[in-house]
Amino acid sequence: MSVTITTSAADIKRWLSPAIKTAGTDDGLPVLTYVELRVRPDHVLAVSTDRFRASASRLALRDDDKDDDLSLTTYAYAGDLSRVLHVFRPSGRFNPALRVTFTEAGVSIVDMSGLALTVASPMIDGKGGKYPDVVSLFREAVRRMDKGEGLSSSFGVNFLMLAELRVAIPPRETTVISASGSDGKPWLVRFGDYYLGMVMPRREGDLEHPKPITDAWREALA
Repeated sequence: MSVTITTSAADIKRWLSPAIKTAGTDDGLPVLTYVELRVRPDHVLAVSTDRFRASASRLALRDDDKDDDLSLTTYAYAGDLSRVLHVFRPSGRFNPALRVTFTEAGVSIVDMSGLALTVASPMIDGKGGKYPDVVSLFREAVRRMDKGEGLSSSFGVNFLMLAELRVAIPPRETTVISASGSDGKPWLVRFGDYYLGMVMPRREGDLEHPKPITDAWREALA
């Protein structure tokens, strides 16, 4: 089965950049260096995780490409997808249209000039290992967020991991960020309707237990 959609270089960049950023880089866990691409009736989801954070980035399909019967999942190395963004990159007002074809064997991208690039799936013949069910983790985190279960007012995370999710926001766009979570559970970060990020909390044993903020800041804030 194959699915072909039409999109633009700018939309591909916005869609894939977060998933590339949160994909694993540890050669000892090669399956986490993949990005999972899920084609569904009205969108394509790019999912990745490096164990400490995760991304679910949504690309809405154009009306002509929507189909209630669409259901296909394929995979690509994050490094190969970085090459896609390098080859098909927008520049200023130049934002070429792209035709993207998904198959279980990989992904092919062609622009209107005929420039083409094919990315092979590492899962061909089932030799790539079993990819973790990241979507189910997001589903549970969303359920907790929507129901307001066990929300905490503070949490400990690696700030750089949190800050790097900024790549999901288009340049010069003002975006409201909402985040919630609970002690010991992943924290969910939402940028509009097109991106969900997840940051794993630091273990309690990794955190120092500082005095209340007011102990150190009482005089300065007086």
